[in-house]
Amino acid sequence: MSSIARRVSRAAGAISLPPAGGGSGDTPPTGPSYVAFETLYQAGDTQPDGTMDLTAILARNRTATEGKIITFPEGIFMCSDFQDTTSIFQAGILIPSWVKGIWGSGRGTLGGSTGTIFTMKPMSSTRAYPAKDRNGNYYVPLQGTGIPVQLNVLKHYPTYPAIYKNFQVAGAAQGHIFSLFQSYGGPDGALAEDLLLCGWEGDNGAPPGETTALGINTGSNHVMRRVEVDGRRTPGGQTFGAMGITFQNAVNCRFEDCNLHHCRAACAVFYQTFNSTLQDCIIDSASAGTYALGNGGINLERTAGTKLIRPNIIGRQNKVHITHSNDTWTLTRGGKTYTTAGGSLEIIDPTYNSVFGNGYLYVQTWIPYSLGDFGNGNSMTYPGAMGSDGISADGPSCAPYVHSSDGSAITYLWAFDKHYLGPITRVPVYQ
Repeated sequence: MSSIARRVSRAAGAISLPPAGGGSGDTPPTGPSYVAFETLYQAGDTQPDGTMDLTAILARNRTATEGKIITFPEGIFMCSDFQDTTSIFQAGILIPSWVKGIWGSGRGTLGGSTGTIFTMKPMSSTRAYPAKDRNGNYYVPLQGTGIPVQLNVLKHYPTYPAIYKNFQVAGAAQGHIFSLFQSYGGPDGALAEDLLLCGWEGDNGAPPGETTALGINTGSNHVMRRVEVDGRRTPGGQTFGAMGITFQNAVNCRFEDCNLHHCRAACAVFYQTFNSTLQDCIIDSASAGTYALGNGGINLERTAGTKLIRPNIIGRQNKVHITHSNDTWTLTRGGKTYTTAGGSLEIIDPTYNSVFGNGYLYVQTWIPYSLGDFGNGNSMTYPGAMGSDGISADGPSCAPYVHSSDGSAITYLWAFDKHYLGPITRVPVYQ
């Protein structure tokens, strides 16, 4: 081990520095596509309180890191306070846009010290309300304004298709709400894999209190795979985190094999996102207990072409498993226009608890954005009387298709806005 590597290992609080290898298990890969953090670290980078200016360290040598994935040894890498990254966004750690991604030495465990952990020193933030940014705006907007809080422990504006693998981002008390990790505005094909995201803080089911563990915003063909979200900071402790993981303003994205639990609001959200899939995921909204806010579950907001394949949804008592909303909003991506009109949703082989004691999956389709009950501009025509196949008798239906993998329909409960219309059975229609 080099003297620089030893300094990094001690400064980060690591158990040991992993050997070089080819990326198997929790050992980061080596080669021309990767740059080891140890080569960027310099004597004096660690402050007496154990914090580092990781933003500056990562940005120090652009020539060496352009288009590369930075690998990290095992250890706790702690920043201090949120920094101005643009006139709007704030981040404790900003990954430079020219860096392709981050690859750690394991995601560790909740409240533990193994693996690669990115965090912020507790109560080091200076952004608590009524603090304002350089434009005179509150860092933490008031609830009811609808303005998302723009504070993230880890942030990236990637120029290259991003890779995030084998690490943990852990929130710590800062005296106010904050989100955890956001990748914003990058090209298609981002991958977030084998991550643990925990301990961020939110206090509402709508912005700004609807803070997020991990969000990938814009682009297409992104994947979150084997991501665990835990809104707690210690095993058995209080639930702090609000919303779990989300894709926004995107096309053809996937959640795969994710385990989402202890979220005060919804565990998984597709927002203004089209032709996307959630597959083999655990959505445990009951785990938040007395700290729960709203319906929980899966929120599909302004979406169309969504598929939920083998979801395991543990809903809250007397709430719904899935919320589903649409109007006539459109998204243009790659020269193609996508519309929420009709808002198709297909659910295949779901596993679920009985939130009302009757054994049914419960889906609520609602009319968003103050359009009113069957309001003007809404594409989701009131279904009226249901036929035997569950299809609207007097207009196009937005009722989801729920069925087993062999094509047989599964009867479920359905509410359209304020109107309870279930149980219904709708035979799948394949394109």
